Amino acid sequence: MTLTFLGKKAGGAETDSVRIVLADPDWQEGTGKGEDTGEDDLAALNFPKLYYDVEDLENTSVVSETFPTNEGLKTVQADVTKLVREYKENNPDEQYISFALNETESGNRLLFGSKEAGEGYGARLVVNFKEETSVQDGSLKLAVSMAEKLEQEQSESQCYTAETWTAVQTALDEARALLNNPQVTQNEVDDAFLKLMTAFNLLESNVQRAGLKAAIDGTKAILAESEALAQYTQESVQAVRDALFYAESVYAQSSADQTTVNAAATRLMTAVNSLLIQEEDTRLDILIRTAEELIKNKEQYTDTSITALETALEAAKAAADNPQAAPEELDQAYGDLAAAMASLVRKADKSELKNALEKAGEILENSADYLADTIAGLEAVTEKAQKVYDDQSADASAAGGVLKELVAEILKARLMGDVYLDGTVNAADSAEVLKFAAEFKELTQEQHKAADVNGDGVADSSDAGLILQYAAEKIKGF
Repeated sequence: MTLTFLGKKAGGAETDSVRIVLADPDWQEGTGKGEDTGEDDLAALNFPKLYYDVEDLENTSVVSETFPTNEGLKTVQADVTKLVREYKENNPDEQYISFALNETESGNRLLFGSKEAGEGYGARLVVNFKEETSVQDGSLKLAVSMAEKLEQEQSESQCYTAETWTAVQTALDEARALLNNPQVTQNEVDDAFLKLMTAFNLLESNVQRAGLKAAIDGTKAILAESEALAQYTQESVQAVRDALFYAESVYAQSSADQTTVNAAATRLMTAVNSLLIQEEDTRLDILIRTAEELIKNKEQYTDTSITALETALEAAKAAADNPQAAPEELDQAYGDLAAAMASLVRKADKSELKNALEKAGEILENSADYLADTIAGLEAVTEKAQKVYDDQSADASAAGGVLKELVAEILKARLMGDVYLDGTVNAADSAEVLKFAAEFKELTQEQHKAADVNGDGVADSSDAGLILQYAAEKIKGF
């Protein structure tokens, strides 16, 4: 709301302000309140009903910004949003809203007139309004849901590097705060989504500890069987306990590299394999039992690596059951089985890749709705990603790499007619094109391309008309 103050006419204050309240919209000037007054009369009773509480002016009225009274023509701003909202809540069916202004707080007068009345006069009152639009936060909610799954995994196993996870955690916390903020804007939601997706793309896997964890758990199970332990020498059992202590300390170190983790796992398995019992061939039997424990969780590993372990296990069992097997054969079976155990590869979590593939498929299915150059590379990357998704032997590195590529291509896609670049096409986009055509505002190069729906190289009123028809579902495409 803008008031035009036309100079100091009364009162002695050097600064002033204007108070505004809601008024009766049904009041008509010159009617009075049941009084028969002539057109030239200024009836004292001829006032509209005012809606304010003298004991609560702060909430039932609005005071404009303070302005100097000695500078002549002066434009003064006042935000009446809260009054409008209050009126609409109490009078949902009303089509008009009226305001009443006092003659300024310090006794000066508000002069008004038309532009035709000559220099020095201007509009008494100008009301500017901004239409509220709902914020689209579906993509951000989805990204937050994805991130929260990773957050749980990170809490349980520290599976991502601390540096790259910090960026995701920061973006996730900010996104959750925005989703709980009723005053959030579309730009804030979009920025939060892009920040979170960027952090996803840069996320790096930490050192893999699945094999070490399996060895630790298997060893603890063996040590828990007190009756079975009685058949081994004290020295060999203590060697296992020492190796287990070291393995657990390495597992707990976030800074341990892959070489250190692998060495700890090998040392532990070797110690368990080296438990000394009376029969010479039981060393292989112990390794076989450990391998069988690992296979119980075969769904956690890639098909290729688990198949290699199953093959080596069958060969080891055959050698252990053969009373005529030479020591060299037993050693060979032991070495092959140990190598297969150490070569187990964890399956990649492809839930993120599946989600990105679904989004890419949605875009490609409706490719006519998008600017061709913004989705030029999407189909090829989608095919590449689908192959990785279908590959049961794909590890986390392969899945993560192609996911980054696919998300990058998805983020490039731009809808034709989406001048606001908010992922939708509606009347607001048409209005933006009209403003540009009337030279009221500028469009970025990306907005200009989105606006030129008829492909003639120019964003003008014809494009605005097509966008409006599309938004109203009068046409199916451009």
